[in-house]
Amino acid sequence: MFEWYDKQIPDYYPTMYMDGYTPEQILHAARRGMMQRHRERNAEQAVKTLVEAALRDVFKDFK
Repeated sequence: MFEWYDKQIPDYYPTMYMDGYTPEQILHAARRGMMQRHRERNAEQAVKTLVEAALRDVFKDFK
């Protein structure tokens, strides 16, 4: 049921209330967008950390 509900609500946009979405639906859309951005930032940070560690390993003999 949650998947059906989630599919019925578009990504957040500032004028959702004018299109008839309820405050709960608007909050759900905004929360979903914030969580997605948070996941993307965490993934970028993890990749950056792994790349830096790999570069340190590669260049440790050249110091």
